[in-house]
Amino acid sequence: MSDKIKSDKTAERKSIKQGRVERRMPLTAILRTKAQAEEKEKAKANAVAQTPAKKKWNIFEILWTAFKKTCTVVGFIILLTAAISIFFTSRYMAGTVGPLPDEMVLLMELDTPVIEHSVQLSPYNFTNKPYTIRQITMALDKAATDKRIKGFVLSVNGGAIGISHIQELRDSLQRFRKSGKFAYIYAPSYEGQGVGLYYLATAFEEIWMQPLGVVSIPGIQAEVPFAKGALDKLGVEPQFFQRKEYKSVFESFKSDTMSDESREVLESVLDSIGGRIASEVSRSRGIEEDMFVKLVSSGLFTGNEALEHKLIDRLGYPTDLTAQIKLRTGHKVVAPEQNERDAAQENKAETLDGFENLPMPEASVSEQTASVISVGEIPDPAYDVSFIDLHDYLHILKAKPVPESQSMDKIALIYAVGNIMQSSNGQGDGVIAADDMSGYIMQAADDPEIGAIVLRVVSPGGSPTASETILHALQYAQKKNKKVVVSMGAVAASGGYWISTYADRIFALPSTFTGSIGVAGGKIALEDFWPKLGIHWDYVSWGDNAGMWSMNLPFNATGTERMNYLMDYIYDEFTTRVSDGRGIPMARVDKIARGRVWTGDQALRVGLVDEIGGLDQALDYAASLVGGADRYHVNIKIMPKAQTAIEQLLSLFEAQVSMGRSFKTYAPLLQSAEPVAQRLIQDRNMQNVRIQSQAIELR
Repeated sequence: MSDKIKSDKTAERKSIKQGRVERRMPLTAILRTKAQAEEKEKAKANAVAQTPAKKKWNIFEILWTAFKKTCTVVGFIILLTAAISIFFTSRYMAGTVGPLPDEMVLLMELDTPVIEHSVQLSPYNFTNKPYTIRQITMALDKAATDKRIKGFVLSVNGGAIGISHIQELRDSLQRFRKSGKFAYIYAPSYEGQGVGLYYLATAFEEIWMQPLGVVSIPGIQAEVPFAKGALDKLGVEPQFFQRKEYKSVFESFKSDTMSDESREVLESVLDSIGGRIASEVSRSRGIEEDMFVKLVSSGLFTGNEALEHKLIDRLGYPTDLTAQIKLRTGHKVVAPEQNERDAAQENKAETLDGFENLPMPEASVSEQTASVISVGEIPDPAYDVSFIDLHDYLHILKAKPVPESQSMDKIALIYAVGNIMQSSNGQGDGVIAADDMSGYIMQAADDPEIGAIVLRVVSPGGSPTASETILHALQYAQKKNKKVVVSMGAVAASGGYWISTYADRIFALPSTFTGSIGVAGGKIALEDFWPKLGIHWDYVSWGDNAGMWSMNLPFNATGTERMNYLMDYIYDEFTTRVSDGRGIPMARVDKIARGRVWTGDQALRVGLVDEIGGLDQALDYAASLVGGADRYHVNIKIMPKAQTAIEQLLSLFEAQVSMGRSFKTYAPLLQSAEPVAQRLIQDRNMQNVRIQSQAIELR
């Protein structure tokens, strides 16, 4: 009670004091102070009145805001990474190729797969970029006439190269060796790639291998899995149709064993490729062909055995190879006294017994290398062999201007690599998109400076309609007086052959897989598969054949009849184009068609191709059509052009912007659906209703 009295008295004293202050203030000041106080009270009241009610969370708005902020952060990271990449790339490239010495050896490190055509170059990969086969052959051709280049060394470090590319590289090596320059190959071991790697090695003047390496030449084998038994257990029914008996693309799903027709084709193809390898290896190595076939039957050889059978030339290490290069290029000095040489050889033998690294080159020449050294001479220890990487050499070649005396006529080199589809649908490399490919062809056709088109085909086939789109574009180019030359790579079969049929000349490699003039198609039916998982499908349809392309139902009688008619129709159209394009009577076309695969050597005999040769030969032929001496005396326009690092980064940004625009476009639709979604979630009466979204497609 006393506290309350004290409080009241205190308030009273404050009020009296305030009144005294007000009485001392002028009247105008008092009024101004009261007005300000009233305004503050009104402002507080308005602020309270204008305070909005608590807003409900909007999940779509939150997601959209988070997405925009994420894109901003990701975009910044990409931009920063790009800037760093460009900086270091420029520094790396600037420091890679400096003034070249007057004497050097071209070096190629085979540590990545050799590819056909690089459409995109990664902006993050500074080293180990894959070689294209054309880069390698072009560098060798230029090096053959470059007086500074004394020889070529291929060092195998795990890279891979296909049989067709091996054959193109062998041709290029033969041209290089005709210039009188040496060509050596070195590998720790010739294994892991079947007979292919050794097949490549035999094109070199000397084959080098590490002493503990092995030579593996086990021959060629085709293995085909058959899954019918597994599919039967799963209740999966393959329903595929083919024209005709040799078209075995879906045989693995429909059968337990290889058909007689498939076995006939595979045996024929392997005999063709194996015969070509045996013939060329025996000629390169000076071994009787029958003897080489016997060696293939043995399959595996140690280093000393490989030397004994003349499969290789040298056992040694990279330092030994460097010493041999010094001797080959004339960099040698008078040897020390005989007793010093004997001591060096004894030290070398002890080192080999201990499986340790050899000494420096001047004291570590292997016995095989030492046998070719003149008495009293050793490699000059003061001389360092200058190696130039093949990538760097190509970089220098690109910087050289084209002499004005050369022809300014152009050839369009168009790469058709991958499965043939009507559109890529964002799948990137590995697809021949008919809409893009026909655009490249028609662009070249409309270019008045282009006189011929070389189409490099590496494709196992694909869509017949997409193949027809590309073929029509080539016909358009021919109507524009452009000559069309086809160069077949590893495979140009089925649709890959369809787009080649009207070419003015077709080149194929000996091992090219081509032909396969036929068609196959169908689907997998899962009607008996779903019950095994306890899943039941029900249907509502319009049209008796609405489920024709559904994998949940097998073809009905009408669908089967329609599929057979489609197969016959496409096969007839295919063979008609072969007959018209190749000038072969229909009766003979049917004998060499029927879905059968041929090698390039076989295709030449049956008339499906005109000449055995690679891309270089096709370009030379096209150059002659436009008045050039060879491919180096015309300008070659490559399509599609490989993207640079900057172009690829711009593509990344474009994709990011496109994704953001799409999300922004559909965001209002998602927001408008939010009340409905909330209603469904909140409505307890809808708990037992399962709502499914099904896509309806016209196929």
